[in-house]
Amino acid sequence: MASNAAKTPIMQAISKRNYATAAKIAQACAEVQVKVLPNKLILAAADSEVPISRVSLLFRAGSRYETPDNLGVSSVLRSSGGLTTSNSSGFGIVRNLQQIGASLSVTSDRESIAYTLDATPDKIEKGLPFLVDAATKQVFKPWELDDQVPRIKYELATTSPQAKVLDLVVNAAYRSGLGNSIFVKDYNIGKINSETLQYFVAQNFTAPRGALVGVGVSLEHLHHLAESLNLPSSPGSHEAPKYYGGEIRHDLPSSHVHIALAAESAGLKTKEALVFSVLRAALGAGSYVKYGVGAGPLGKLIAESKEPLGISAFSNSFSDSGLFGLVLSTTAHNAKVAVEAAVKLLQSGSVSDADVARGKALVKATLLQNYESGEGVVEDIGAQALLLGTVLGAPQIAAAVDSITTAHVQDAARKVASGKKSMAAYGNLRYTPYLDQVAK
Repeated sequence: MASNAAKTPIMQAISKRNYATAAKIAQACAEVQVKVLPNKLILAAADSEVPISRVSLLFRAGSRYETPDNLGVSSVLRSSGGLTTSNSSGFGIVRNLQQIGASLSVTSDRESIAYTLDATPDKIEKGLPFLVDAATKQVFKPWELDDQVPRIKYELATTSPQAKVLDLVVNAAYRSGLGNSIFVKDYNIGKINSETLQYFVAQNFTAPRGALVGVGVSLEHLHHLAESLNLPSSPGSHEAPKYYGGEIRHDLPSSHVHIALAAESAGLKTKEALVFSVLRAALGAGSYVKYGVGAGPLGKLIAESKEPLGISAFSNSFSDSGLFGLVLSTTAHNAKVAVEAAVKLLQSGSVSDADVARGKALVKATLLQNYESGEGVVEDIGAQALLLGTVLGAPQIAAAVDSITTAHVQDAARKVASGKKSMAAYGNLRYTPYLDQVAK
């Protein structure tokens, strides 16, 4: 989910993928310079020749850092990106960015929130003051927050049921902390006020909890920008997650049901994280061909289904934990057959050499395709810098994927098969009493 302060058609046209520059971009972004400042702010830059330069300021201020008193504050904070600051009005930010053809976006997830500026290399310097304003000088005027309420309701209403059930399964697995929803609850919409937002920002928008990354800009340029941020030096708090396992069901009138089943996997700081990514691709993570059902064991389940069925493996790796599982969507009366087949596959804990080889190829292809655009690069190096404190380039990650063997992937599959399960169901649950057995 993203809040866009300005996005013009010309920017969209410039950022379209084209093969003439893709190889050059991927090669240029292979080397990333990383530096840790005395105040613990992490800098990472890929100084390359790209059509669009990008600078992103990130903080470890995702929903996992919310407390029972401010649940949903990170979602409201993301939606409030680009509002009036102590230096600029909301209109002024939008107007000035449009004048230089730039785009400012704010994205958040369970662990982080990122403020990203996109502009042509000759205009990026003019847009940086507005990036700094939006990320570090918020004032959260009450009347502007009230104006955001319809927008937040619209975003929640248009969120896909698959995204909602995946959010619910993480909540079932961890309950609080890392299990906090990335969506603000209905009862809290309009109740998170300026003071709550200012306190959350003061606690989490600090130098030791931040990272400043750029693509198409030099590390020296980022260093000069970092010196102007004037961020607090508090390290904040970080609570290690505890995996509980469990189930959550959300019943509502619908002809379909969406079910996610998962077990604990591995965090980003472990070598196993890539193994689970390969396992996801080996089992099946959707089709890469239009109107196709996808390859792998899950693709076979879809092809054999007599009813509409969508099923995919997913791997959510957080900084210090992870979830791996399956998510499926089908008609309510077909759910029992589909879930039983999915559970049987998940519990089998075995994958073939051919599946692993295909999975490794897909993971590397996805990685390199992301590096074809500056947008993919800035997201990747930003997440690595913020959550890991270091950055691996695409060639290094690809080499790590190559070193994964079938035995590694089978061990990961067996870990999932034997692990305590978490389950979430969303939609028409009237005909799903069998979920009691699945949950066990």
